[in-house]
Amino acid sequence: MKAIKKIMVAVLLSLSMVVSFMPTNVFAAEVPTFSGGNGTQEDPWLISSSNDLIELADWVNSEKAKTFDMDDCGTGYFHGYYFKQISNIDLTGVDYAPIGYTDTDEIYFSGNYDGNNFIISNITSTGKQDSDGQTTVGIFGFIVEAKIENIHVKNADFLAIGNNSYAHAGGIVGVAYDSSIKNCFVENSTIESKRNPSQNNCAGGIAGYCAGGTFEKCISNNNIINSQCYGGGFVGEIDDDYPGLGESSFEDCAVVNCKVTTAAENTRNYSFSGGFVGEVNSDGVNVKNSFVYKTNIFAHDNGDLTNAGVFAGNLYENSYADYYSKLITMNCYYGECGSVSDNTFTASSKSKEEFENGIVAGLLGDSFVQNGSSITLKTYPADYTKVNEAKAKVPSDLSIYTDESVNALKDALALVEDGKNITEQATVDGYADAINKAIEGLVKKPIIYKVIEGEGGTFVKKSGKDISIRIDHEYTENVKVEVDGKVAFTTDSNYSYPNFYLGRTYGEFKFERGKTYTIRVRGINYRYENGANKKQEGEWSDAYTVTYKAVDTSLKKVSGVTASSYVLSWNPDKNADSYEIKVTDEAGREYFESLASDRKSGRYT
Repeated sequence: MKAIKKIMVAVLLSLSMVVSFMPTNVFAAEVPTFSGGNGTQEDPWLISSSNDLIELADWVNSEKAKTFDMDDCGTGYFHGYYFKQISNIDLTGVDYAPIGYTDTDEIYFSGNYDGNNFIISNITSTGKQDSDGQTTVGIFGFIVEAKIENIHVKNADFLAIGNNSYAHAGGIVGVAYDSSIKNCFVENSTIESKRNPSQNNCAGGIAGYCAGGTFEKCISNNNIINSQCYGGGFVGEIDDDYPGLGESSFEDCAVVNCKVTTAAENTRNYSFSGGFVGEVNSDGVNVKNSFVYKTNIFAHDNGDLTNAGVFAGNLYENSYADYYSKLITMNCYYGECGSVSDNTFTASSKSKEEFENGIVAGLLGDSFVQNGSSITLKTYPADYTKVNEAKAKVPSDLSIYTDESVNALKDALALVEDGKNITEQATVDGYADAINKAIEGLVKKPIIYKVIEGEGGTFVKKSGKDISIRIDHEYTENVKVEVDGKVAFTTDSNYSYPNFYLGRTYGEFKFERGKTYTIRVRGINYRYENGANKKQEGEWSDAYTVTYKAVDTSLKKVSGVTASSYVLSWNPDKNADSYEIKVTDEAGREYFESLASDRKSGRYT
């Protein structure tokens, strides 16, 4: 438990020597680009994808960032530089290594990272191990004098296994030294630490281990925390016993719906589980305006020392040195933590009803808000699920819709502002409603067709090899064909004009061989409006001119026609490309059927 202190003292000494002898930023040759920016507070480096996160980890872990020290204080590793996340990042399938991972090898992150309330989700990582076998895991593995804020982690699976050395696992950071973490959330995640052989390892919902850390407005929600030694719903171990280092503090923080379990693997070890923190080694950790609710806390008794507590699993003490750790709670509350009631300090117990009806939220002050039956921070990000679902419904091709209706949709999309918090959820849901309404209001343009000759495409009507009419458009909808000013064909079943056949009288139109005709096409749309379909007719296409060719004298009289029941048979004509059947009724009306020919058979059923 104390081994890390010697390491950190060595780090501080080495940093002080660097301050005296090396202004590190003058040696920086290669400069990162990420998704834009230059790393200043006014123009931060932009993180927009998993590739950017991986690149940031590579810059730190490969030590390329060691010379990046904005104010030449000697810390390096992006000290004084700024990063800003600009989109949600899904790390599914990514072999993720944390950003920074060791004090032993002096590889850590010291910059300012603003997650901008975007989500980092679906992370699986076993962390990174240093030369001493120490392993850290989290979005960040090891941070020194860093500032981390506005990160929202969902569905993480973190496991740190130390090789005969420490293991630190945290939802945001494995180890936080003299750093600030603000407005960060970890949800629906599993965070675990182990050590081979078993001893001294820690896991926490937000941080595995912290020394001199400042935490403000952070929540660990619905997480599973497992450790062989120190496990906490918020932080695994607090160790402020460093020369010149201030005490850790927590304000407006919470642990909700978590499960914390510690289990030593042999009797010479110890396991401490805390709803908030597992192990405290500090003269006075301050926890203010915070709560632990619906959290199960277990410390299995197979170790030498075991204990489970609501706000702390154990307070380190050394009676020989007259040293006793302290955790001070101010305006803190807890409830629904099972049978565990140890180490509540001055925190007040509240019932389920008081947590769900707004009483506890009111007692906690202005930072919290009642959200249904749960309490959350006002800074908790609003849910944009409905907005994203609405955006997914936007047609991929808007060119087929009228400019007016498309502009209305674009206006609705432009209204969406990212980064809203839970108190603005109604506004965010309004974005989704506006987008859906605009999609429903899209109006298709009248379809203007061009009639062209030749094979292929969508054929409206074809007669042998004489005329091919194709609609030159990606879809057809209620098409009308006009020949010499008369509607000769339509796909609209309600239209009074019948289909036409080339070369025969049918309905109101007749093609005559050897004569020239012009053919046009137009489309019709229907828009449902005020309880009825409103018809919208497009413009006629440009005319296509065709001469219906003369009689082909090579065709012979079809012979041997017989009829049996509904089967008609005849002798094939080798010159025919197709056959046509004519039926004349008693009134002299003629009916026709066109058939393709394989020149071998003459049969129609």
